[in-house]
Amino acid sequence: MSTPLLPLLRHGSRVSLYTDGPIRLHPLTPDLTETVLSLLYESSDPLAVVLRPGSLEVEMVWLADLSDFEELTADLEPGAPVLVGSFPASIGDAVAEFVVPDADGVIRMHPH
Repeated sequence: MSTPLLPLLRHGSRVSLYTDGPIRLHPLTPDLTETVLSLLYESSDPLAVVLRPGSLEVEMVWLADLSDFEELTADLEPGAPVLVGSFPASIGDAVAEFVVPDADGVIRMHPH
């Protein structure tokens, strides 16, 4: 991706980068259902995230069962990118977090 990411983020947004792969990007295919079923069985905090077309906004859903995943992805085209995995710890060696500063350069935590 050659577009700078920071100008596209909202001021006050908390951004987390995970380097150990707790959440992985998958294309939306019938095979992904098997991955989700395994995750539901193996994880205490399964989640799925979709990127809404034309924006940087994401929708995240905690998965209690397969119907949660099916509802989240119902309006997506086959092959659309979907993030699936276990919710990672918020602090750790494999996590880098930052808050996007306001236009004046000051970091202000905003309620989300």
